[in-house]
Amino acid sequence: MKMNSTSFLFLNTMMLGIMVSLSSNNWMMIWSGMEISMMSFIPLISTKMILSNESSVKYFIVQSISSSIMMLGVMMMMMSFNEVYKSILMISLIIKTGMFPFQNWVMTIVEGMSYQSLFLLFSMLKIPPITVLSYLNPNLEMFSLINLLVGGILGLNQTSIRKMLAYSSVFNMGFMLAATKSVSVWFTYFMIYSFMLYMILYSLAKLNVNFINQMIINEFNMNSKIQLWINMLSLGGMPPMLGFLSKMLVLQLMINSNQLILAIIMVFSSLMITFFYIRLTYLSMMVYSICMKWYKLTSKLSLNLMTMNLFLMLVFVLMKPLT
Repeated sequence: MKMNSTSFLFLNTMMLGIMVSLSSNNWMMIWSGMEISMMSFIPLISTKMILSNESSVKYFIVQSISSSIMMLGVMMMMMSFNEVYKSILMISLIIKTGMFPFQNWVMTIVEGMSYQSLFLLFSMLKIPPITVLSYLNPNLEMFSLINLLVGGILGLNQTSIRKMLAYSSVFNMGFMLAATKSVSVWFTYFMIYSFMLYMILYSLAKLNVNFINQMIINEFNMNSKIQLWINMLSLGGMPPMLGFLSKMLVLQLMINSNQLILAIIMVFSSLMITFFYIRLTYLSMMVYSICMKWYKLTSKLSLNLMTMNLFLMLVFVLMKPLT
């Protein structure tokens, strides 16, 4: 996705659609905002990659189906089907976000998308559906638990980095669903997750890495490997990095809500995700690497990212008593 005037126009239109959905007070305007963002995102998928056109068509078909289901739920709400319309709206929103059991369409389109488009798909486009789910106030404990397990287990045997990040998105959606009861916790988790995801995708785009074996075979600069490793550990929730803060807030919310089983599942699924990241980076830096292991960190970007991941969490924890 090259940032020319056309891409900039569609990006602004997509953000406008998201803002329309968030600021609306009726279902028709929420639906219209989602449609505007969806139609603006489709041209941003188109790249020089062979599968980009296929990915854009699949994305359009799936989003059209979910929008039709959403309109069906709105019409049933107007006809006073009290319990049925909530279930139909939930199904449409789950399809839009690519959560379990409708995560397969995401896995089929990520291979034809650039890393810039993946960032928009995994972060910005999920804001309206999750916000609408919080409006419905359903019991999402079971959905959260299943997404945590599916994202953690199925992400272990992936060789494509794009699919690995897609299952990581499914895993993080489990945390976001559990935190929808508290707007501040959910929004804090989303902002930290988006920040870490952007750093990882930026590093992968610079290295031009698409599969795991490229990290193992190619001899990248040790600074780049350590930078990517620290970002992945932060995304997995390894303390004392920034990613642990967001998961700690959700775990605290679950414990205060007496949802202890869900909190335990969150911890164990986070261990699975962190194990995968550690295995990948350990192989690339230690076992199959011919670089000197005492190589000094001279890159300013690597040092800055290490500092942000290690000390931002401490800053937020110290600021918490002030709020």
